[in-house]
Amino acid sequence: SRHFAAVDDQYGENLRRKEALLEEMAAADILAGGFEMIRDFQRRWGEIGFVPIKQKEAIQKRYKEVVDKMFDTLRGSERDRSMDRFKEKVSSLKASGDRRLRTERDRLYNKVRQLEQDIALLENNIGFFSKSKNAEAMIAEVRAKIERAKQEMQAAIEKVKLIDQEENKE
Repeated sequence: SRHFAAVDDQYGENLRRKEALLEEMAAADILAGGFEMIRDFQRRWGEIGFVPIKQKEAIQKRYKEVVDKMFDTLRGSERDRSMDRFKEKVSSLKASGDRRLRTERDRLYNKVRQLEQDIALLENNIGFFSKSKNAEAMIAEVRAKIERAKQEMQAAIEKVKLIDQEENKE
């Protein structure tokens, strides 16, 4: 019985350590630390050990929410940086002549058209899956592909609009 009391004490201590780590994660400057900081937090979380079974699900859910928020923050800033890099590219293309800028616009426009077709095909394919356990996993995977394609398409549309604005400045 003393053994189980020691285990319970250890689990309680692990819970306190995980809660403290969650506080640290929530307060962290993720934009300064980047993906490396998230990996470090994940490593430290994994090293802590088991928590009382009654709190396991709740603490794991909080951890997942904090990590997801960190990744969303980084991805959002990554999109911003990507657009900033593209603005610089547009400026240099414009400086080197109108034809290269037009070629880039055409390439992006074709990418949007292709993504539209891909999305339509994927959405159509969902209708062919039967209602089985395996189908649900496949449907979830296809929906994730559709979501990624829509995000990629939105980014390409924003880039086309940026080129159009740049061309209309003249």
